[in-house]
Amino acid sequence: MKTNAQTQKTNDYKLQVLEVNKNFKNALRSTGKVIKILLSSEILTPKQTTILKSLQSKGNEAKYTKFDNMVRRTKNNEITAFYVLQALYKYMK
Repeated sequence: MKTNAQTQKTNDYKLQVLEVNKNFKNALRSTGKVIKILLSSEILTPKQTTILKSLQSKGNEAKYTKFDNMVRRTKNNEITAFYVLQALYKYMK
């Protein structure tokens, strides 16, 4: 049987780790948000960074729409960072 302290520890973990992770994943369900996170991570190559910044700039809505259409979706029509990276690879070719 769980003690009150164990229950509190489980609840804290759920709130501080599981819920934040769930919210973070949900926040990354659009191409634009994934691009922002990738750019802020500073782990991309200079060429990847240049292309993603150009897609974000004003006046390039057509390029962004074309890129967004290249991004694969899950069965639930969700986007992942991995799918955006795959589309970026294809876009750079």
